[in-house]
Amino acid sequence: MLLTLFGLLLMSTIQKASSLYLGDCHHPLGMESGQLADAFITASSSYVPNVGPQNGRLKVERAGGGWCPKLQIESGVREFLQVDLQTTHLVTGVATQGRYDHGRGQEYAEEYTLEYWRPGLSDWIQYRRWDGKQVIAGNSDTSTVVSHRLMPPFFATQIRILPHSVHRRTVCLRAEVLGCPYLEGVVSYKIPAEQSWEPGIELGDVTYDGERHSTHLAGGLGRLTDGLYGGDNFKLDIGFGKGNGWVAWRNDSFPRNYVELIFEFDVIRNFSSISIFANNWFPKNVQVFSKANIQFSIGGKYYNGRTVSYNYMPDLSLENARNITINLHHHIAKFVKLHLHFASRWIMLSEVTFESEPLPQNYSLELETPGSVEEIVIFSGDAVDLSWDTYGTIAEPSGSQGSIEIVIGVLTAVILLLLSVFTIILVLSRRQKLHGSPTTILRNPLNIKDFFLNLTSVNGMVPVGGGTPCSQQAPPSDPSMCFSTEAQYVDINATAEKDPIRSDDEYIEKDCMNVFADDDIYSSNVYSLQNTPLKASCAQSVHSLGKQTLSSEHIPKKKRYHTAPRDKHRVPPEASWNISPSMGQPYRCREVELTVVPRECLSVLKTLGSCHIGEVVICETEEVDDDKTLHVYARSQRPECIRELRMMAGLSDPNLVRVLGICTEPNPPWAVLEYPADLGDLIKVLQNNCQTLKYSCLMFMITQIASGMKYLESKNLVHKDLAARNCLVGSSYTIKIADIAICNPTYQKDYSEIGGRPPAPIRWLPWESILLDRYTCSSSVWAFGVTVWEVLSLAKDKPYPHLTNDQVIQNAEHMFYDSELQVQLSKPVMCPLEVYEIMTDCWKRDQALRPTFKHIYKFFKQKNFDCLGEL
Repeated sequence: MLLTLFGLLLMSTIQKASSLYLGDCHHPLGMESGQLADAFITASSSYVPNVGPQNGRLKVERAGGGWCPKLQIESGVREFLQVDLQTTHLVTGVATQGRYDHGRGQEYAEEYTLEYWRPGLSDWIQYRRWDGKQVIAGNSDTSTVVSHRLMPPFFATQIRILPHSVHRRTVCLRAEVLGCPYLEGVVSYKIPAEQSWEPGIELGDVTYDGERHSTHLAGGLGRLTDGLYGGDNFKLDIGFGKGNGWVAWRNDSFPRNYVELIFEFDVIRNFSSISIFANNWFPKNVQVFSKANIQFSIGGKYYNGRTVSYNYMPDLSLENARNITINLHHHIAKFVKLHLHFASRWIMLSEVTFESEPLPQNYSLELETPGSVEEIVIFSGDAVDLSWDTYGTIAEPSGSQGSIEIVIGVLTAVILLLLSVFTIILVLSRRQKLHGSPTTILRNPLNIKDFFLNLTSVNGMVPVGGGTPCSQQAPPSDPSMCFSTEAQYVDINATAEKDPIRSDDEYIEKDCMNVFADDDIYSSNVYSLQNTPLKASCAQSVHSLGKQTLSSEHIPKKKRYHTAPRDKHRVPPEASWNISPSMGQPYRCREVELTVVPRECLSVLKTLGSCHIGEVVICETEEVDDDKTLHVYARSQRPECIRELRMMAGLSDPNLVRVLGICTEPNPPWAVLEYPADLGDLIKVLQNNCQTLKYSCLMFMITQIASGMKYLESKNLVHKDLAARNCLVGSSYTIKIADIAICNPTYQKDYSEIGGRPPAPIRWLPWESILLDRYTCSSSVWAFGVTVWEVLSLAKDKPYPHLTNDQVIQNAEHMFYDSELQVQLSKPVMCPLEVYEIMTDCWKRDQALRPTFKHIYKFFKQKNFDCLGEL
């Protein structure tokens, strides 16, 4: 007991092992700096002591200026420079240099190979790249440093660099090894062998460096611990082969329906948790395991004691890969065994990482016996993680085993019976609700009177075609606002706090009040849908528009209208356009009823264009008075994506284009949205007024974009095509974010296909969207940074104008691997340094380090205030 307490006290002084992040694992390991002593740098031979291995340090001019082997290098000659790192490191790169010797040297290695060793390996391992090649390109002169990012990386304690040449030549070299210490402590793991998914897609553990048998792999490390996370789409080749990063097993190869993995560690450890990164591409029969049983052992022979059992709730909504973290309740072990049960045909893993702490050497070993009472704790996806203190080890007499089984069987039957009764009651209740209400999706046909009443400025909302984005006051109509030295701006800061973001319930209630001004109007609308055709009389509606107004005394109190049961909103709708729910985030949007817009109320002005999603047309509504019309745009909507439109109709923000309704007569139906583009899109405004637009006006428009995106972020929604071309500019330079540019042939070259996927705006997208097809709120933050770059560059060039589309994708690969070759957008001429700094924050590789739109809006709100103060 004393030894155990002493060990627990010492654990606080021992560094805790955590999962790898390759972006922080590419540092020099001590050859150039001298951190590695000369005794740890050896060689097979040296030409003379003056060019011994101690001189083979990168960028160091000492003695002869490098290491030179005794023999000339040719086919069959083996010479090497050996580096001893003392402890196990993850090696991610190698840098080499020739012998410069203050201009006197002439020798360098054109090519070289690598070998490595660590405790647990029986012999030195020949390093192979992801494509199977062993030879690595070296130097072409004596002074230039050539650095290579190793793909895949490897775990090593000692490394050998072997010069290579087909023809005889004299070589000398200086070198540095790049990487980081490996603290997780995994010495090796054992996994079953499995065939690849299909020809051309390698889903075996091809980088495994241990022993390979016909049935299993043992004694080495590979893909499951190298820190490389596979993408959601394992069939997508991002430059390192299809299937890179994944190891897969098929259920028909395992009669017991589970895969067994055994991990061995360097010392006895106290385990806090395990994280398993698994694929969930269920359309391809790949799912996260249904159950994980985790056992522990000190000596690796007996896995006695408590078994952690974890049940995973299947997810058939989101296809993205994810981390499953399981609490291990501070088990003490040196060996950890996993049994992962199949939920579908395939289990596909990328990384298995542990949170653990090594125990001191004087920790007393437990007595290993082949038999022990096993205690199983089950954790479901939503269950509370219970403490082990609530469980005791109870040994039951063998004679009572039969009675326990009977009790368990009876309890199970009772639980199943109660669940059946509950299910029947739920189904009957659901049917009763459905029979008591209209079954159609669209309950509210709209005559033109109601159509325009719904667009009036009520409850502080902005009138269509005008009004300020953040103020209830009317904006100045003088277009000199952004050009005159005495411009009068709308102060979006003075009133921003007066119009806080309302809750979903408030939006639904107040928007319904706009359309349904009193109970009679609401009743007549519902009745008309059930008993009359959808067409309405536009002329009659226009005639009566001026005779009725919304009165507060007619507004019904405490009434809310919902379109569907709340539980349906838990699953995000299928999105065909670019505003969609964020991956891996809860669905927060409320879906509201769609207002039916009669076809005769829409007069088509022109067809904007079409794309793979659908077609967009610009329409004009029938005149309400003699001198005013309303422009809207209609886009085709797939019938199966009506919920997407309901979601969009529930959004209400001054800087976001609003959904006005749906026109059901075309096939497919049209989604009708406002088109407040009095001045055109933001690209045209910037290009046509580049000589007269002032910096303060640009800040004014950028702040509005940030405000609209802050609202989308609050709903966990992303905009996959955020760019200046999708920002519509109204009178007084008000901005509304739309999703229309993809159909505009003017911007067709802004979109490019990626690996067979539909065209995407790759110059505005972050690396995770380009390579992994992953879209989150932080992805929209990246696109916002590019949009700010467009605005402050006055849209004179596309982002990365000097790169082709293929080079943009290659640049995303450099960002993915945190390479030094990645290119970033330069600072525009009229961009202040502090604004450029927040732009570069938006472009950080790590999504967690990018700012939120709440922070961005706060920054630009202050900048806009400062700009207005300077006028």
